[in-house]
Amino acid sequence: MAQEAKSDTAQEPLVLKLPHPYLTAYKVVNVAPKNQPKSYQVQLSSENTTGKEVAPPTTLHNDTVSFSDIGTLSQDAVPPMGDNSSWARARRSPHVTVTWVKDRPSVPQLWLIAYALVSLQPLVENFRVVLSGKDSQALAQELYATGLFHSHPKASNASAPQDGHLLFRGTFWQGAASPFGARPVWAPHLNASGKPIDRQYPPFPFQNAPSTQFPALPRHTMHPVREPKPEPGSIIYSRWVPHLKEHFTMVALDYTNDEHLRLFNKWQNDPRVAAGWNETGTLDQHREYLRKLHEDPHVLTMFAAFDDILFAYFEVYWAMVSQNGVRSIANFQLNRCHRRTTWVPTTSHRRTIAVGTLSSGTSDSEDPIACLHGGLASCTTCFSTSHAPGTWLVSLQRRVARC
Repeated sequence: MAQEAKSDTAQEPLVLKLPHPYLTAYKVVNVAPKNQPKSYQVQLSSENTTGKEVAPPTTLHNDTVSFSDIGTLSQDAVPPMGDNSSWARARRSPHVTVTWVKDRPSVPQLWLIAYALVSLQPLVENFRVVLSGKDSQALAQELYATGLFHSHPKASNASAPQDGHLLFRGTFWQGAASPFGARPVWAPHLNASGKPIDRQYPPFPFQNAPSTQFPALPRHTMHPVREPKPEPGSIIYSRWVPHLKEHFTMVALDYTNDEHLRLFNKWQNDPRVAAGWNETGTLDQHREYLRKLHEDPHVLTMFAAFDDILFAYFEVYWAMVSQNGVRSIANFQLNRCHRRTTWVPTTSHRRTIAVGTLSSGTSDSEDPIACLHGGLASCTTCFSTSHAPGTWLVSLQRRVARC
């Protein structure tokens, strides 16, 4: 009986949801007849709704589009391991065929299929995708323009096969082909009520500016101009975690919000937290502490939540002009191992959608280090500083979103 139950569970469709504010639920269903090779469709899932959903700006599902299970080339067709050319690596990548029977799907609809692929196959870094249907080449050219798909590298031998297009996990999680505008899917631009802030402008431009902190600190540096801080109380990061079946979100802290202030005060006065932060105090003292951080352009304060239950607090500093990196507190009850391996690398994803990150902790912070190595990022350097004894981690978003 136990074995039968396990088999039934394995057949449950994968549930995917869009990030805030849309939250639309989909399921990845095998629509192939019995005893036939698997053929998946991404369908709307009415049984996984909560009533909070908002229709996305464009239709993402398409019932005329399906995709195969991943496969690999036969042994005699695989390039030898000694061939490490771009062409050979592309041929060795798992391949999948996307098929449609009517008009070609849109780029946003291919984005949804890419979302399903990287979720179904969390250990696959690169996919070779064969597009099969009307106007497939025109669709491929549109996908190339977004950076989500790339053309198959050519071999030195002109007769070598080069069918398919490359889908990279890393470009997907950086927000390529986002159907919701110029911002990455996972970093919505919302107000405190969760409503989208309409903005049709291009991404924030790059421009260096000086920063001088004399006489308070002997520091003068150049750094990129930062975007204005998000609205207090607004969701600044949102991602569905399939294996938990929960949304992970990060919320800009609002020091005028009584719930935010009291939660911060409660955590800082916990002896376990106080041992590392040394920030015990009254509500008034913590209100002033958070007010100063709110007015400091070099730092962003935020909470993290699973399905709207706040469980962690973060201070994210602009490392080029601050002696701090990232400091955090996590609620023990929502910080079990299966969740920690999600939220530690995911907070790194929020900070490193475009750049690297600098995190701090004590020298015995083995769990965060292990979570970063095993999740979204890789730690490239560990070091200590005189003003903050402990371990600093430099991590890069190389292996994006293996979860």
